[in-house]
Amino acid sequence: AVLEAVARTLKATPTSAFRRVTLPLASRGILLGAVLAWARAGEPAGELRSAGHVLAIAFAPDGGTLAAGEESGAIRLWDPASRRQLAVLSGHRGEAGSLAFRPDGRMLVSAGADSTIRFWDVERRRELGSPLALGRVGGLFIALSPDGELLAGGGGVERGIRLWRVGRDGAAPEPEVVLRGHTQNVFGVTFSPDGTTIASSGGDGVRLWDVDSRVQRGRLLGAGSAPLYDVAFAPDGGRLAVAGPGNLVLVWKKLAWSDDLEALAERLCAIVSRNLTRAEWDELRTGRGYERTCPQWPAGE
Repeated sequence: AVLEAVARTLKATPTSAFRRVTLPLASRGILLGAVLAWARAGEPAGELRSAGHVLAIAFAPDGGTLAAGEESGAIRLWDPASRRQLAVLSGHRGEAGSLAFRPDGRMLVSAGADSTIRFWDVERRRELGSPLALGRVGGLFIALSPDGELLAGGGGVERGIRLWRVGRDGAAPEPEVVLRGHTQNVFGVTFSPDGTTIASSGGDGVRLWDVDSRVQRGRLLGAGSAPLYDVAFAPDGGRLAVAGPGNLVLVWKKLAWSDDLEALAERLCAIVSRNLTRAEWDELRTGRGYERTCPQWPAGE
């Protein structure tokens, strides 16, 4: 029911309160708007008074702290149980539009419109190390791997996803690698719960990357031509939700990126009602030559 709750929450959220929404639901099931908190069932659960529009939210893994990035660049930390503000983290000189906690909850990572990624000591309420300066790359996005050792991020117009190794005080200035494959702006990125896959969303749809080899595994079909702004895995990794325009939420089941080619071919035939073209087949990166997904029909061009 988690992804269905995401869809209900997005439809219930006042559009003026959000320009971009991150979707990691905590076990306590609360989402923050500019002044509203939403329960998992989609009903208001209370208010968290913010001084400005909230552009990003993230729960600490234990659900005990909620971070909210504001249009001003401030990041507010809240106790969601008591609705009490704990601290304000200041450093960004522009919108704080993306947030992520490390698994132990002691470090918060933020990305801002000032083209920096910053690292914060949550307990001491102070910035750690030096920020990563990415230059003029557009709106930033970030995600941490489940073990907290890898940071994925970048800027929309860069069309690439940078990977950094994260230490106690942040990350080295230069990324280990840049994942390239998107042909249009990238807006969101996330890791699968088992840490083996990165999903990224952008103007050209959703792409999947293998974390160990750092290569693209393929693309997800069925997104159409609309840009996709944010992406999140279900806790069991079996489904992937992507936020699109007009409060649209698309959900893929794991079959859509399965290694079971026979089952995948049958599913693709049912979805598109034709054989894939040879270019579309190549995008699946199966390692095999072209095969018809609908054997009863002519091959695609």
